[in-house]
Amino acid sequence: EQTGAEQIGLPSSQLAEQLVNTIEQSKAQRKNAITSAYDAARAAGETAELVSVNPLSTFVKDNVSASKNAPVISAVGSEVKRLAKDGSLSLNDLEELRKMVGVLAQDSGPNSYYGNKAIKIIDQLTEGKGGENYKTARKLYSDYQKEFEKTPILREITSLKPGTTERTVALENLIDRTLINKSRQEVEKLFNSLNRLPEGPQLINELKGSLADKIRQEATKGVQMDINGKPYVSTAKLDSMIEKLDKSG
Repeated sequence: EQTGAEQIGLPSSQLAEQLVNTIEQSKAQRKNAITSAYDAARAAGETAELVSVNPLSTFVKDNVSASKNAPVISAVGSEVKRLAKDGSLSLNDLEELRKMVGVLAQDSGPNSYYGNKAIKIIDQLTEGKGGENYKTARKLYSDYQKEFEKTPILREITSLKPGTTERTVALENLIDRTLINKSRQEVEKLFNSLNRLPEGPQLINELKGSLADKIRQEATKGVQMDINGKPYVSTAKLDSMIEKLDKSG
């Protein structure tokens, strides 16, 4: 009751679905803002600025032996060779190259490792370039990546298994995995993101209420009833649950 939750007893899969939908809607809104900012930069001619891509060419040359196991290296080399003029690419072409590399870097293993290296080089090449519209777009994109793609707890909430529509974490397991199995710092990052949304504070209350109810359920699981039909509390089970939470802060 003290958490302010209004949906105590709601199946965890349904609460998880609310969480997923809220994060997905927030991501969609942020993506739309990024697209609009890049469109404004293109309309103003800011993405036509040319940038030397020698660092990318060097990256491809230095890692050619790894390209057999990391096709992203060859893909970068092919695109640079196809698009570059006098060793330069426009900011617009670099942004499109970054998108392509980002997709390939989603794979695990070598593609992810070398893909992220290439992305870092592209980011360095585009840093501080273009006009105000382009800089705004880059900032919006960088903030989006940091919050949703580089923060494990947020990425996991909406992630799907590669090439499928199957969730990485099933809805029925998502709340426990998010609130119990993650560190305090990760949960705080989630709550910070939710607090920026209109419906976020109440959803935080629902998550806290769900966890409190989980503690109650664990502490009264399989126990005897008193003369009033109320379950006794197992101090051992209660202590075990609290210790589990303490370990993650």
